[in-house]
Amino acid sequence: MTYEANGKQYGLIVAGDHGSFLTKLGDSVIAYALPDKHCPRLAPLPSRTGGT
Repeated sequence: MTYEANGKQYGLIVAGDHGSFLTKLGDSVIAYALPDKHCPRLAPLPSRTGGT
């Protein structure tokens, strides 16, 4: 998922665990700020317009 706030674009990774591997239950949400300038090694993210 990506979103924009105050002119800055962010990418989100959401991961969850349900305990089937005998691990502790838990969820994580990790957000990364994308570079302000274009990086030629990265493809541009699609623009989201309109609804949700």
